[in-house]
Amino acid sequence: MLISVVIQIFVPELLFTGAGVTLVVVAMYVAVENPVSKYKQQAFFDMGTGLRNRNSYDEDIKSLEQRLTYQSEKTEITYIICDLNDLKKANDTYGHTYGDDLIRLAARLLTTHFKHAYRIYRIGGDEFATLYINEKPAVIENEIQMLKKGSESAKTSCGLPFSMALGYATTNEFATLQETIRSADKKMYENKAIMKSAQQ
Repeated sequence: MLISVVIQIFVPELLFTGAGVTLVVVAMYVAVENPVSKYKQQAFFDMGTGLRNRNSYDEDIKSLEQRLTYQSEKTEITYIICDLNDLKKANDTYGHTYGDDLIRLAARLLTTHFKHAYRIYRIGGDEFATLYINEKPAVIENEIQMLKKGSESAKTSCGLPFSMALGYATTNEFATLQETIRSADKKMYENKAIMKSAQQ
């Protein structure tokens, strides 16, 4: 309203109605950077990696649980969880900047190799989750193998400790999505223990 009053003073020929004011405000809103988009970016994306964050993850899991409960056709969800090994040790030895570099490296590897994923999230400090929806098991398995190879190559090229433990499960094996998530989580910790024992 203040804008319309100022314009009316300087250009008295213009007669502003409620609709006119609305159009002016909308035009200014579009001309200036859209804050809604900016806030949405901050609310649902992790600024450190560019991946979706925990807020986005929680919303998607809730939505997918409802979809599985009330589905009219079969939906198969594959859930993958990844966790960096020995990040605390890397932080203590090389500094937190290096630890942040490892987290960004993990995010790039996931984005590069999980090409058919529905979404990839950073759900904790060094913990990542990936969802596939109605994807062929052979495609998912191939992308997991590509991720493992990519991780080994990254470890060799950076010359410093880098590895990720991984676990996954599919909803066709379990009654609920939460059971699927718990199974994947358990497998990831089993994988972490195997990797740790192999280093000793």
